[in-house]
Amino acid sequence: MFLELTRSPLAETGLDAACAAVVDLLKHLATKGATLASADAHWKHGRKPKTTALEAALALTLAQRRDLLAAVRHDLGFADSFDDPGFSFCFPILEPATREAGKKLLVSMYEEVFRHKKGFQFGEGRWANRTTWEEAFREANERTELCPACASSPLEPPAAGRKLSDADHYLPKATYPALAVHGLNLVPLCKTCNSVLKGVSDPLVDGDTVRSLPDIWFPYKRAGINEIDLTFDPPREPARRVVMIGDPAARERARRFDVIFRLRERWGNSLGGIHQRLPAELLELPSPTTPDGVRTDLRMLRALAELGKASDPRAFVKSQYFAWLENDDIAIEILVEQMQSWPTD
Repeated sequence: MFLELTRSPLAETGLDAACAAVVDLLKHLATKGATLASADAHWKHGRKPKTTALEAALALTLAQRRDLLAAVRHDLGFADSFDDPGFSFCFPILEPATREAGKKLLVSMYEEVFRHKKGFQFGEGRWANRTTWEEAFREANERTELCPACASSPLEPPAAGRKLSDADHYLPKATYPALAVHGLNLVPLCKTCNSVLKGVSDPLVDGDTVRSLPDIWFPYKRAGINEIDLTFDPPREPARRVVMIGDPAARERARRFDVIFRLRERWGNSLGGIHQRLPAELLELPSPTTPDGVRTDLRMLRALAELGKASDPRAFVKSQYFAWLENDDIAIEILVEQMQSWPTD
């Protein structure tokens, strides 16, 4: 993700417990005597997976069910492998019949358990579901009012009886169903990022290449805002082309993230308004209309923008743009000229 996020206690306990329960059910299904009745009896955590999904899993051979169990166990270990370029997911390379039956069961468990009104019971009176997950996320990230992917669209505020933010599976559940209820793989996004831009895109797929986990930004684990800065090209007004800079690995992660979420285009679209209002904004500040005075006030505006990165839709772009302007002599001269000729009425 672009913004830095904190994983909620519910995600660490309730959703981790849900993943463990999934493995436990698959372990039961991988035994010789497993039946539909025994699988139903084995699940004691709330609403059960769909009967048709359990039947599809039981239709697999015992060897296939054991392969499915091994793949899910392995893939759930991704949380400990973010810096391991050798880690690769096993579920996508299962043979087709096992993969399809496994996906049907795992997605069913997400839909029936996580999205149901009560959800997954992981303790006395404790439930993990869509509503409690979002409430826990907002509590753990109470200052984050913006979409974590674009840092430029507000997350819709919670309201009684409605699910307002889009819950995104960062690695799509159609390809990685083992992660369907994993707390690290669920993140609320704005509707533009989730529904319009990302959809079922796989952040690990880069053209014809499948990348490794160290190659991408990831919710709760690796935040782009800590790795990149912005510069602007062409370096004169109106500066609309955004360039993300950082070390080579960060630039590559930024490039792949930008392919999905089109950050540079969206941030660039906001620059025109920021630039047009800047002379009037600077004239309201106390420093004289000189290059040194403008630099002083730009530093003040940049500091204010820094404080609002998680709540002001344009704060990140503002802070980066003001820092760039401050160090560009010609841009400063242009600003001074604009301020001196600005209408006083």
